[in-house]
Amino acid sequence: MKALLLAISRGATDVTIASAFGGRMDVSVANLSVMIRHHTACNLSMVHGDVMTKVLSDRAESVTALSFEARAGSSLSCIPLDGEAVVSLTNVKWPLDEATLRSGSHGVSNEALGGPVSVRVHRGLVVVGYEVSVAR
Repeated sequence: MKALLLAISRGATDVTIASAFGGRMDVSVANLSVMIRHHTACNLSMVHGDVMTKVLSDRAESVTALSFEARAGSSLSCIPLDGEAVVSLTNVKWPLDEATLRSGSHGVSNEALGGPVSVRVHRGLVVVGYEVSVAR
């Protein structure tokens, strides 16, 4: 968190934190909570292995939407952590059009159809995790 705050104070607009979800569960949850707390301060991402994680919410215009290129069959999850969220997803096996996601309900393990995928949060807060291509 201190490194993130220092980067933001020095004017960083894009920050990617690597390997924040490896190892202990308590550290992973703490790192996710830092991401939620500071997601409006800059374009903040966490990557671990081949999964990119971002927080989207209606708290600032800059964090309401996400677009990325995905290979067909790659996974995507949108998990509301603050009660419920209204979300749209395109170019996935189970698209959503301003659908309400509730904590503990659907939103996990959707599949990209290949090409550009878009996620938009109309209301609430979601954690989005998606597979990124990794050179092997």
